Amino acid sequence: IRAETLAAETERRNAVDSLTAGLAHNLNNILMVVQGNVDQIAAELPDDHPARLNADMTRLASQRAAAITRRLMVYSGQQLADIRPVPIDAAVTRVKAALDASLPAGVRAIVDPGAGDAATVEVDATLLEETLEELTANARAAVGDSGTLQLSSARTDGRDGPMIVITIADNGTGMDEDTRRRAKEPFFTTRAIGQGVGLGLSLADGFARYTGGILSIDSAPSVGTIVTLTLPVHGQNGRERNPQ
Repeated sequence: IRAETLAAETERRNAVDSLTAGLAHNLNNILMVVQGNVDQIAAELPDDHPARLNADMTRLASQRAAAITRRLMVYSGQQLADIRPVPIDAAVTRVKAALDASLPAGVRAIVDPGAGDAATVEVDATLLEETLEELTANARAAVGDSGTLQLSSARTDGRDGPMIVITIADNGTGMDEDTRRRAKEPFFTTRAIGQGVGLGLSLADGFARYTGGILSIDSAPSVGTIVTLTLPVHGQNGRERNPQ
């Protein structure tokens, strides 16, 4: 029975990966056209033209969409990540700067980069920061206009050697057990139509697995959520990366 269950899960994940890869390639083709045209329009407009701001905003939106398609292609195994040693606390600090600029006045952010300056993980730096930004954005949405959000990093000893633990915690709405169990499924979302497509936690989980790590979620309704991203310290990862 266990073998049949594993085979069914593998088949389901392969189907999702194929769907994800196809969507990413099609979106990327569309975005190339959008970016090429908006660049040409912007180049022909003087800096003080009323439409210049619209062109710049369109370019920024297309760049963000392109970053999402890149994550989708890495997740589905269609594109290799740029793996290199990355100082974890520096990455957390950069995410803090983006976080501080977007928080409502009633939300308090506590950021503690405590892994140490020498602590590095072997990851794609861009994917790491995009993953942390996605997780902190989820926490920010959960607390609404009032609450506390915490982002911290620490070094600890795991079963397979030294590990970096990144924690994103909030005291927002939280999730019931069924939602928590399904939260990492591709395209699963509890948000209203137009507010999310259910890929954020799935892509974060794919990033963790790709880099030999683990993404875990602990949550309870009206209490909050703690998302933990555990990654091997650079030089300690003997496991093969597998985006599948």
